[in-house]
Amino acid sequence: MEADLEVIWHFTQQRVLVIGDVMLDSYLDGTAERLCREAPVPVVRTQTVRHLPGGAANAAVNARALGARVMLVGLVGSDAASLHLRAALRERGIDDGWLVEHRALSTLQKLRVRAAGQLLVRIDDGCTEPDPESQQQLIDQILNGLTNCDAVILSDYGYGVLSDPVLQRISEVLRFRPCPIVIDTKLPHRFAHVPATVVTPSHLDLQRTASDDLGHDLTAIEQRGRLLLKQLRASYLAITLAHNGVLLLNQDGQAQHYRARAVTATSSIGAGDVFTATLALGLAAGASCEQAVRLGMLAAELAIRRADTVTIDRPTLLRAFCQPEHRPQLPGPLSVRAAQAWVETARESGRRITLLAGSFAQIGWDDVRALRQYVEPDSALLAAVWSDEALAQRTGTPVSHASELDRATLAAALLPVDTVVVCPEPSAATLLRTLRPHRFIVPASWPSSLHDWDEQRVVNELGILVVRLPQPRVPQHAPKSSTIVEGNGV
Repeated sequence: MEADLEVIWHFTQQRVLVIGDVMLDSYLDGTAERLCREAPVPVVRTQTVRHLPGGAANAAVNARALGARVMLVGLVGSDAASLHLRAALRERGIDDGWLVEHRALSTLQKLRVRAAGQLLVRIDDGCTEPDPESQQQLIDQILNGLTNCDAVILSDYGYGVLSDPVLQRISEVLRFRPCPIVIDTKLPHRFAHVPATVVTPSHLDLQRTASDDLGHDLTAIEQRGRLLLKQLRASYLAITLAHNGVLLLNQDGQAQHYRARAVTATSSIGAGDVFTATLALGLAAGASCEQAVRLGMLAAELAIRRADTVTIDRPTLLRAFCQPEHRPQLPGPLSVRAAQAWVETARESGRRITLLAGSFAQIGWDDVRALRQYVEPDSALLAAVWSDEALAQRTGTPVSHASELDRATLAAALLPVDTVVVCPEPSAATLLRTLRPHRFIVPASWPSSLHDWDEQRVVNELGILVVRLPQPRVPQHAPKSSTIVEGNGV
């Protein structure tokens, strides 16, 4: 969990070059109450028209929303669709100056007409087959971008932008400046000479290259994938299997099937772009391909739950990742640095931070009941567990009871606790200054003043509200010596 949070946290430091078939996704929504007299088709009365970046532009928008700085290179015409696309990109923080415009071209556009949410027809328009002039301009922009990027996404929808001369030039440059390169294409064999990190065809793309029907037979898909990978210079092949997840193959002959969780899909428009953008950023941030695939799958899962061409931003991804269903069975404690990322996400979602500090050596029911009482409904509760070394310094004696990991696991099991951070110092002052919680909860066993003057000064300086848990009640049916009911172990 911590390693994945660290990767997402570092998305903001990456520079991504996206090259491919940019297009405009337009949605005309209206109502249909009668049939046309000329033909048995509905008459749609327009209510709204929306224009969103699509294709390679959607991959770029998602990379930007995840925190990266993005350069988007593609071809557009001098037309209304280009104006709408450029405006939509600027609204989402992407510089449209990297696009190559040519009067002989027409911007790719997909217009979806819907009535009461039901898709009636999709109209595709545009042509971006480059002539020698526009192709050279395209190559110049790509070369400029390749000198200053941490990852490359090639988004190929088969409309001609990623032509053979363009791919040859990219391959030549990447030999001298290698970086993670992710290829999203329906025709992977065209990229045989590109030194890619990972190519992401779907199982349907593999089917087009097979003489027999692969269906959903995982063994047949893997065999076909291995044959394809032998023809490529890519290190990995990530075969997307729709609701069956992703099958990851590498050049060493290893295979890993990542199963998708069962979710209700609203739409799959742009989910592949979301997966590609997240995968590329994960690789750029230092993740393994396996780790980046898992993050990409989570982002794609969020995408298919939404309608239309979807953008998944970094706070949304972090919030989803921190949900209980994405935690391991025994969640490991966070480092202070990873806790910063977790706290930032909680704040961006409107939650107030509550920090609970203690050794968590012994926890009783009174402790749990008190936590439920003193934690606000909109709070994100972070439990700070002292490390073995820090706890020994606080108490003046070596730790002879539960280990740091055991105590952190116990803290994570408390119902109100969202996640756990290990405090490496005997004072909580540095942790308070780093995380800046709204509330600081301390156990009843702490003295009337805070542990040391450093903590007191930080609390006063930052205006943190200190809440002291009450002394636990001793039930009549239990002996006073019971460690379960003494309850000062938090």
